[in-house]
Amino acid sequence: MTIANVERHRGIWLATYGLLTVIVGACTAIFWANVTGLPTFRVNADYSASITESSLSQWVLADAWFVGCGALVGIGLGIVAWRWFGYFGVTVTFIGLVGATISALVCWWLGQIIGSPGFADRLTQASQGESVPINLDVHAPGAFLVWPLAAMLPIIVGAAFSRHHQRHHPSAE
Repeated sequence: MTIANVERHRGIWLATYGLLTVIVGACTAIFWANVTGLPTFRVNADYSASITESSLSQWVLADAWFVGCGALVGIGLGIVAWRWFGYFGVTVTFIGLVGATISALVCWWLGQIIGSPGFADRLTQASQGESVPINLDVHAPGAFLVWPLAAMLPIIVGAAFSRHHQRHHPSAE
């Protein structure tokens, strides 16, 4: 194979990995939006809104599910990055970090759209006694770090236990 063909195949594999990260992020958003139970505000007789203490404890639930999904998805994307791009050397870490970060951002963005957006509008239009769930959102910015850090785990383990310091490109043989 010529160098031009190898470079073209690298581009195809990188584009495929990029598409995979977006698709996995979208699928995770659908799961995250459907599994997360959101706390609700109840509209009182004087049209004020209140929330119970038990609902307040559920506030963290969206972040917990986002972190849990991020750990699993990050590890999966890290495995794929190592298997597909381990021969790139140190560059595989950048590929894994960027891929997992893109997946996290897609999940967060799409999850906000799916998970009952427009809390303020829904609250103003609610009638007395109605319960209005909050928006699905990530309240802890550190939750986004779990995705790329989890992706690093299989890459680090793969690099530590690989037989050679440099893996050979499969198409170069």
